[in-house]
Amino acid sequence: MEFKFTFKNFGPIIDADVEIKPLTILCGPNNSGKTYISYAIYGFLNGWTESLPFSKVLGLRKKISEFNKYDLKFDDLENKFNDALSLKAEEFTKSLGEVFNTNEEIFANASISIQAKMTKPKPKKSFEDKFNSKNGEIFTHTYQLHDNFSTIKKGAIYNFKNSSAYLMDRKLNNAIFRNFYKGAFPNPFIITAERLGISLFYKELDMHRNKLVDRLMNYEKAGRKNFDPFDFLEESSSRYATPIQHNIDFVRNLDFIKNKVGDYYKENIGVSKALELLISGNYLIKSGDIIFSDKKSRVRVPLNISSSSVRALSELFFYIKHKAKPGDLLLIDEPESHLSTDNQVKMASLISRLVNTGVKVLLTTHSDYLLKEINNHVMLSSVLKTKPDALKGLKYIEEDALLPSEVSVYEVSKGKVRSCKITNYGMTIPMFDDVVDDLVERAEVLNGLIDLSECH
Repeated sequence: MEFKFTFKNFGPIIDADVEIKPLTILCGPNNSGKTYISYAIYGFLNGWTESLPFSKVLGLRKKISEFNKYDLKFDDLENKFNDALSLKAEEFTKSLGEVFNTNEEIFANASISIQAKMTKPKPKKSFEDKFNSKNGEIFTHTYQLHDNFSTIKKGAIYNFKNSSAYLMDRKLNNAIFRNFYKGAFPNPFIITAERLGISLFYKELDMHRNKLVDRLMNYEKAGRKNFDPFDFLEESSSRYATPIQHNIDFVRNLDFIKNKVGDYYKENIGVSKALELLISGNYLIKSGDIIFSDKKSRVRVPLNISSSSVRALSELFFYIKHKAKPGDLLLIDEPESHLSTDNQVKMASLISRLVNTGVKVLLTTHSDYLLKEINNHVMLSSVLKTKPDALKGLKYIEEDALLPSEVSVYEVSKGKVRSCKITNYGMTIPMFDDVVDDLVERAEVLNGLIDLSECH
């Protein structure tokens, strides 16, 4: 499913449209708002899509209450899908303070809206889905294969008129989502710019968690007369934005996933080889410590005293090897961070292969090297149509090629987001092109002055 986010008065962003494609690139000066956009997209996709308000936009609760059952036409679902998405986006906008863990007033004038290209549901088989409470059946959602509607029928023990409107709407929304739209939105995973600090201080973060447990135990031993759980939560709550906190939680929980290599990693050899080439080693977990094993020297070094490039790549390694699945959206803040120029080129190959094996990627970047190699991958897709043998000479594989139609590039600057042109010849990004042209022009002038001085 393709979808587009529109941001207005959102932090430094005055007005922006960002369409999510298999590969989405945000580039621009420092402090221009790229991270704001990636955090907001992650925040919405992380848990906000499962309860789209279908019941409200279709009037389901009232109709079922009045007629005991309702035939839910797929045409109506298709027509009302973006209405439900818009209402959810409004609700999400009001929670931006929680997502960014900051004062809600900062986003008081912000507006975020979302539009999706959604077709009508096409279930592959009949189903009968019963929703029950401890007292009996609430309602049943049924579908017969090849019908263009499903039926929601009120259960025997439930009176819709006297029930909680919020809870009933939520159950109806969940019934529609899990039967028709589960998997329609990508599952997001984000790697933030703070990954170096997380990899450096993850042991201290665990010590903080242990201290919280100790405090709770001490409260219990002392009795609960003076224990206010709300004060405790306020004192102990995270001070990080949601994406950063989720990064921390992922690193903390690596012990639970380290022994399970994901099917995606095992089945996509091109991705695993690109990852191996980029990292030139392996990450291990021993007694709760993350260890890096260098491929050439075979020396093993704890992550907290490893090089910055080793620490910068650790979360990406564990995500791809253990967690990645087709249909994911991987958001990476500055993937080139702390990488040499040759490794930035290798990173581009890894990104392209992820995209071509079903993992969408959204990245923010300042790297001309990374973008130039992605640009080569876009051009490669055109060359393959007429000269497939070119792969051998250029040391590419088919999974490196990127179709122009599957890439969107945006330049974020001065509160605006401008879509960059992409053709068979690649991407046109004025921000980088202007800087490079200026450097070349000055170098040529200096070369001329040197030649002139040597003549005299």
